[in-house]
This record gives sequence, structure tokens and C-alpha cells, in this order.
Amino acid sequence: MSSAKEDTLSPDELRKRLYQTFKNKGVLDTLKTQLRNQLIQELKHPPLTGGEPVPRPVPVKSEPLLVSACNSIVADHLRTSGYEYTLSVFYPESGLCKDKVRELLQLLRISPESALFRSLVIKNKIQLVEYWFLVTLLKQMTPHYTQALRQDADTQTTSIASYGESLVEKMKLIDKEYESFTYSGDKWFSFQSKLAAYRKEMEAQMQEEMNTKMQHFKDVEIAKVRMEEQAKFHKEFDKLKHELERTYEMKAKALMDREKNAIDRLQKQQEIEEKNLYMQRQSVLKEIETLRNRENELRMRMEAFEKTCQIHEEKVKTMEDLLRRRELAVKTMEDTYDQRLKNELSRYQLEQTDLLFPKESAVINGKLEEHSRACSELRRLQVELDTAQQQISLLTQQKELLRERLESVSDYPSLKREKAELQGKLRLLKTQLEEAQEENQLLHADLGKPSKEQLALQMELRKLQNARRLDEEEFDNHKQVLQAQLQSEVERGAQLNAQLIECEEKSQWMNNHIEDIKMQLRQTQQAGGPSRGHKAPWSDSPDSDMEMVAEAKARIQELQKEAETLEEAYRNYQQRAVRATVSHMLPPRAHPSHRPDSPQRKQISHHSHTHSPHKSKVSHRPLSPQTRTPSLAPYDTRNTVPPAQLRVTFSDDHNQPQSTAFTDHSLHSFTESLFLRDGQPQGGSSPPPRRLSSTPHSSSRKKLQREISEGTSKNAFSRIYW
Repeated sequence: MSSAKEDTLSPDELRKRLYQTFKNKGVLDTLKTQLRNQLIQELKHPPLTGGEPVPRPVPVKSEPLLVSACNSIVADHLRTSGYEYTLSVFYPESGLCKDKVRELLQLLRISPESALFRSLVIKNKIQLVEYWFLVTLLKQMTPHYTQALRQDADTQTTSIASYGESLVEKMKLIDKEYESFTYSGDKWFSFQSKLAAYRKEMEAQMQEEMNTKMQHFKDVEIAKVRMEEQAKFHKEFDKLKHELERTYEMKAKALMDREKNAIDRLQKQQEIEEKNLYMQRQSVLKEIETLRNRENELRMRMEAFEKTCQIHEEKVKTMEDLLRRRELAVKTMEDTYDQRLKNELSRYQLEQTDLLFPKESAVINGKLEEHSRACSELRRLQVELDTAQQQISLLTQQKELLRERLESVSDYPSLKREKAELQGKLRLLKTQLEEAQEENQLLHADLGKPSKEQLALQMELRKLQNARRLDEEEFDNHKQVLQAQLQSEVERGAQLNAQLIECEEKSQWMNNHIEDIKMQLRQTQQAGGPSRGHKAPWSDSPDSDMEMVAEAKARIQELQKEAETLEEAYRNYQQRAVRATVSHMLPPRAHPSHRPDSPQRKQISHHSHTHSPHKSKVSHRPLSPQTRTPSLAPYDTRNTVPPAQLRVTFSDDHNQPQSTAFTDHSLHSFTESLFLRDGQPQGGSSPPPRRLSSTPHSSSRKKLQREISEGTSKNAFSRIYW
């Protein structure tokens, strides 16, 4: 039934039950007290007006261990007594953790083999309701101390109560008693032997106690000295860490500023060069357009001239045809007139012969005449028919010729004069055509040959190509020098990484050794008992060390992120620069305009020729745009400068960029090893020392700092030059 009821609980009932359980257990009170403390802290330190609230580190109080033990005992007493509200207020104010019974027993120096230790631990494990740590501790300690008081009161005393006697009388009494003891003989012999043995035991016990006290004193003093040296080491480590962070930030800012300036300079130079190239390209295009227009005009003129020549030739041909036709018509007319003349003459002769013949032959002649008449008529009819046909054709031709003559020709000499004039014009046109053809051939030859401007542009282009080749050679030499420098820096970085790893191992060994010494010191203090009065000289130094290491790691991670962002920006810039250099290396599409070399290019060529023997030097030398634009440069230790190694490559087919900052723990281990290495012997194979050196060697430390600063400055100068 209960399970069914629990299954059928509503959300409100479940919320109420959880609230009641939290209230009974004191969770709500703890939350209230924590919120109240946080509210008080925020009210004590209000943020500035107009700004966002800045998170403030809460000061951690380093209380002694005995105070924390007392606080834990009081908290346990409040918990077992049922004072939940007071306990909820007491826990956050004292900063305690629950269930630290074994630590409390170790702090109170209670032996693990004692009955008190076993009873307290067993009761803590069983979690008895009536188990009170403070009450059980007092119950166990009260009979122990009462018994100890009785034992301390049970001392050797004499029964004679002579308090007012002098020292001489007391010595006499002692001598008398000793004589009486010696006279007693065998009765007191065993007592004297026991007394002597007891004295020896007491002396041995006192000697042992003195030895233990001296050993404890030595251990305490050694622990104090070690703690002091550790504190000095931490202070110096903090100073060095802050100095390194400050120098790193300053160098990073300087590098960023110089990179920005270099990027702006390169962008301006690229814009100027692009403008110059654009102007040259536009001028060349304009000249090409003018040449094309001139060529088109010449071609049009030639075509028009050829058309006019063809028209004149056609006109001349038509005139010649007309003249031929007119000559044929004249010939036909002359032939017709000659034929008519012959016919008339023959007719006249026949008539004359007919008149001269005699009349006798009139009949024969008549018949002959009739026959001849018939034949002549027939011939005449045929001739007339032929002549009529010819006349019809001639008349048609004459009609056409007459029409043409009426239209165009008034008389024959004018036609001849026109013919002569046309023939003269034709000769002139032929001579002009030949001259135009010769000019056309000359123009074609001139077009085939390059012009003076084109030759000048080609010469300028060759000069620019030679200057660019020299710049590329200078860039390659400078790249080789930089690669050699970066290779040396890479090897040096590898050596430093090996030293860092070695120092990390040594620091780890030293930490373990310190922990062992602390455990030995704690065991000696526990063996010394609670009456020695020597407190542990350390409170929570391991925790502070770990916090400091965590803070250093966080800081290094932030610096590494900043370095990665800076590296990404620099890599993008390098890719843009490589694209720019590749675009500059491509052959130009149009010839540049004919103009003198710009002063900037002269300056670049002058520097490329004058500074060629000093290519390894980085300063005092202006670079050409191709040498100033670095290609992809991955380098590994980007305190100075894609990316555990330093590597700069100047083409796309080299290695990929790697990380440029130290690893998470490299800076911390390196700064620790700066001091841990000073106390080591010179031999690399000798084991690390057992103790920390009290006085670190400043000379080796300065030497290491100088080497680090020189390495970073070299890398920074190389990065700036890029």
C-alpha cells in the first residue's frame, strides 16, 4: 500500500515532501546562510557605476590546522546535539568539510593502535545516534589524565619532615642513612643493585629523550628552513612569472603593432602598383583602339577606292561598247549605200543596153526580157526581200542608234573628244590605283613591323622582367638565410623543450621528495606526543601550490589562445600575400605604356643591386614588395613567431603550421626548473640532490634569463622583418 501511495504522489506533494526533507536536514539553512554571506560581500564591495560587475576573488583564510580541528569538533557537537540552524550558519563561516574523523585524530596525535582511536573510528562508521565525538573524547581522556596525575604524585620521598634544617644537617643525615644501609649488609644489597639499575635505566631514558628531543628540534628547524626556502622559491617564481608574462605581453603588442604597420604598408604598395598597372593597361588599350580605328579607316578608304575604280572601269566598258555599236551601225549604213549605188548602176547599164539593141531581136529580147524580168523580178524580189529584211534590221539598229544618238550624242567629234578624255581619266585612275596599291603595301609592311612605342614598351617590359628576376633571386637568397636562422632556432627550441622536460621530471621528483619529508616530519611530530608544543609549520602549502599552478596553467592557456588567434590572422595574411605574389608572377595581359621607370621601382632595383652582398643582415634594407610579402610560415614557438618547433616555409608545399605557444605546463615547469637546476651537479647522469639549496645561484639564473631574452628577441626581429 505504501509503495502504491508513493507511486501516486502528485507533483505538489512531492515538492512539499522534498522541501520538508531539505528543511529537516538543514540544506535550506545552508543555502540561506550562503546567500546571506554573498549578499553581504557584494554590498561591502559594490561595482563601479556604469560598468559590468567584475568577479572578485574571495579571500581564502589560511587557518592553522588546530583551529580547523576545533571548528570541526564544534560542528560535530552541534550536529549531534541537533542545532541545525546554528550548524548551517557555522559551516559556511568556518569553511569546513564533513566526515574528517581520521584527520582530527591524526591532528590530535592519537595513536592508531590506541583504544580511543579504534572506538572513535568504529562509532563513526556505525553512525550511532548517541555518538558524540567531543563527549566520547572527553570520556576517554578524563580517566587517562586522572590516572596520570596519580602516577605523577607517586614519587620517592622521605618520611622525615625536617623542612627548617640546613643543608649541612641534611647531608649528615644522608651520610648516616648511607652508613646504616651499608651496615645492614646483605639485607640492603639487593636494594642498592636495584637502585643502581634503576638509575642506569633513568639515565638511558633521559639520554633517549634528549636524543629524540634533539632530533625533533633538528627536524623542526630543517622543516622551517625548507619552508622558508620554499616560500622564497615561490616568491621568486611569482616574480619571474609576472616578468615573463609582462615581457610576453609587451612583445606580443609590439609584434601586433608592427604586423599591422607592415600589412598597411604592403596594402598601400599593392594599391599603388595596381593603380599604376591599371593606368598602363588603360593607356595601352587606348593606343590599341586608336590603331584599330586607323586600320579600319584605311580599310574603308581602300574599299571605297576599289569600288570607285570598278565603277569607272564599268563606265569605260559601257562607253567602249557604245562606240563599237555606233561604228557597226556606220559600217552597215555605208554598205547599204554602196549596194544601192551598185544596183542603180547595173540598172542604168541594162537600160542603156536595152536601148542600144536592135529592134529585130525585139521578140527574143522580149521573151528574154520577160524571162529576165521574171528572173530579175524573182531576184529582185529575193534581193528586195533580203534587203528589206536587212533594212528592217538596219532600220531597227539605226532607230536604236538614232535614239541613242539623240539622247547622248550630238555629233561624232564630240564623242571622240569625250572618248579621249575618258581614256585619259582612265589612265590617271590606273596610275592612282597603282599608287594606292603601293601605299597599301607600304602600310601593310608598316603594320607588320612593330612601332617605336611598341619597341619602347617591349624594352621597358624586358627591364621590368630583369628587375623582377633580380628581386626574385634576392628573395630566394633571403628566404634561404631566414630558413637557416629558423632551423637554428628550431634546434634551439628542441633543446629548450628537452631541458624543460628534464626540469619537469626533476621538479616532480622534488615535489615527491618534499612530500616524503613532510610525511616523515608529521610522523616525528606524532611520535613526539601532544606535550612537545611544536606545531606543524605548514598549513595548506600544497593546496596553495596547486592553486598557483592551476592559475599559471589558466594564464598560459589564455596566452596560448591569444597566440593561436594571432597566428591564424598572420596565416591568413600570409596566404593573401602569397596570392598577391603569384598574381604578380603571372605574365601581363597587355603591354605597359611607354613611360620612364617610376622612382619607387628605381629605388627597389637600386636596393636590390646595392644590398646584394649583405643579404644576411636584417636591418637597414628596404625590401621589394615580393620580398616583403612572406609566404606561408608555420612556426611552433609563437612567443616570437602556423605555427613544439619553429618553422617558416615560403611556398605552399611545405609543412602545415603547427602550434606556436608553449604547452599548458611548459612555462610553469620551465620557471620552476630555473631554480631547481641551480642546485644540481654539473654531470647530466648524476642523481638529483636530496635537499633544496638554501641560496640559489644568481649567475646561472641570469645566464638562463639572458639566453631566453636573446632567443625571443631574435625570433621577434625575424617576425618583424617578415
